Amino acid sequence: APQYLWLYALLEYPVLLVLIVRDWVRTKQVLYFAEFCWIANTLGFLYLSFEAVHVLGGTGLDGSPDTVLWMGPELRLSAAHAFFAIANGPLAMTIFVNRNALVFHDIEKTAGVFIHFTPALVSWTMRWRFAEPKAGCTSQKAPDPLTFLWRAVLPNPNRDAGTATPSVNSLFAFNEAASATVDTSYDLRYLACSLYLVWWLGYGAWLLTIGYDLPNRGWGKSSFKDVSPAIAKLYGIPQSRPRAQAAAYLLSHGAAVSTMLLVLPPLFYHSFALHTIWITMLALSTVHQGARFYHYSFGKRIAKALKQALDAELVESK
Repeated sequence: APQYLWLYALLEYPVLLVLIVRDWVRTKQVLYFAEFCWIANTLGFLYLSFEAVHVLGGTGLDGSPDTVLWMGPELRLSAAHAFFAIANGPLAMTIFVNRNALVFHDIEKTAGVFIHFTPALVSWTMRWRFAEPKAGCTSQKAPDPLTFLWRAVLPNPNRDAGTATPSVNSLFAFNEAASATVDTSYDLRYLACSLYLVWWLGYGAWLLTIGYDLPNRGWGKSSFKDVSPAIAKLYGIPQSRPRAQAAAYLLSHGAAVSTMLLVLPPLFYHSFALHTIWITMLALSTVHQGARFYHYSFGKRIAKALKQALDAELVESK
């Protein structure tokens, strides 16, 4: 039921956020919340909340059923495009950079997978409309497996058909009159980049003034602190110049994210095949990294601990 995935994401994010806040306050990792991934997920949560108001039958300030508060159809469509671009650009690419692992019992690793993978998966269900379940799928008898799989992997070719399910993917099915004033290419590239630039400027001002030094003041870990050794080695900036390292980090971050936003989202937006391959690669990466984690934790690490315990016991017995 891909049309319901966005509701699941909408309900889970605040729960997961509360759990992570509680855990990171205890372990002194709250500085990670300043990073773009968490800010982007919060903005995405607010966007989906607006769409939930529309699904529940809410009307805009102008009384129109197609308006959510002050957001008319064109603005809603632009927001959806920006959501798509950010979800499939920097958020998704971070899965490979951070090696996010699907580890079910670890709330921190689960959160890492959720904030980087789920937005891309939600955007996939939003972009590609799916066929409504037929009578066979709602009956007591099991649906034909081949028919079910065919509907599961192929979008509905009838893009303008209405839907009775609470799905945001209908947002991309506005008629031509409503979407003619929306420049999809501009939204995917420059609107998403503009949103990122707003964060980049605020984050940069904070990082260059006090943020770079907060880990040394007892605030714990931060993304900049994690990569500062690599920045020092790459750019030849000594550890005695942390503000210069912060500036180099900002420039590198800005160049990388801007490139992702300008190149990747337009490709995936206009190709169901490429977008599906991309989502599959993201999912397989998290599974692979999770398998490596379990293999190490319940294999090599336990074997090493057992060997140490046996060696210690042999020493004591002598």
